[in-house]
Amino acid sequence: MATVGPFDDVQLTWQAPGGGGVSAELIYDNDVTTGAYSYEGYTMSTHMSPVSACKVLTLKYYTTIQAGDNTFNANVYGWDGTEPGTTVVFTQAVTAVDEAWLEVDVSNEDITFDGDFVVGFGSINATTFIGYDGGLNNGRSWDFDNVSLWEQWTEAYLIRAVVQYSSGKIVEIGVPSQGMVSNARITENKAHPTDYNGLLYVKPIEKQVHSVRSLLGYNVYRDDVMINTATVEVTEFNDPEPTIGSHDYFVTAVYDGGESIPSNVVTILVTDINELASNSVVLYPNPTDSKFTIELGVGITADVDIMDITGKNVYSTTMNSSIQINVSDLQKGMYFVRILDATSNNMLVKKLIVR
Repeated sequence: MATVGPFDDVQLTWQAPGGGGVSAELIYDNDVTTGAYSYEGYTMSTHMSPVSACKVLTLKYYTTIQAGDNTFNANVYGWDGTEPGTTVVFTQAVTAVDEAWLEVDVSNEDITFDGDFVVGFGSINATTFIGYDGGLNNGRSWDFDNVSLWEQWTEAYLIRAVVQYSSGKIVEIGVPSQGMVSNARITENKAHPTDYNGLLYVKPIEKQVHSVRSLLGYNVYRDDVMINTATVEVTEFNDPEPTIGSHDYFVTAVYDGGESIPSNVVTILVTDINELASNSVVLYPNPTDSKFTIELGVGITADVDIMDITGKNVYSTTMNSSIQINVSDLQKGMYFVRILDATSNNMLVKKLIVR
């Protein structure tokens, strides 16, 4: 969420990934892609087995495309004990990408399961394909006629899911590839075979081993440029320096293995900023490790606020002429000094580095 504050600053708040807890990427493939299937009118699916009750955060598909309509339906089904259920729990039209993992964020859809579930690639045209490993029969591939009939298949579809469990404050990310890039390029795009006779099935394989990754904090972006100088460790941030105009903001989660995909984008329109002339304010020394001085032009009385990178106010005073402020008790880092002319309501924001 983003709002414009009383000084034309932008105040951002967000939720921790999945509301906190342990996330696991369910992987039942070897990250090998020998080909890709289209199967118009059918849904090609992978049976998922989380270790406990969970919320589904992300659906992942390794796709490739040819010229034409490149949409497919990202579908989720329950599990009926011995085969997938026939009721669609969730569906969303998605545009595929060419030979890459596509991530579908469903964290706001409240998709929860107490047991197994199924993630499907709903094929609706002949120019969009899901990757598969023809050398791996993982016992988890199923095809649905979108009416009532499920059939098992003997090649592993490259379909994954990220789920959120209820406890802890760490994130598990699947290996070997962390779910980002496939080791092998697709060698052939073709229509799915329709003969299920004589297929030999295997017991479903377990998901790949997971590595543990810690959530370190967040990065905040304005118009695709990161605006925090240090990792934000709380779920809020204040941007005191937007220019007049429209700005797009998003947030990423930072783990010890890298950044997450961006959050949803929030657009904010800043319509007016009354700026105090910078030549009427002098701030020194900057950086500082103890004290700094603010000097104002003649006849100016101002309210002074010092804010940390989250927008939290750590110091306030009213001044005229000159003032010396002791910041030796503040943690090292970047701060924003906001100076508001008490008469004209014109404002100036300066960065201050405490070292």
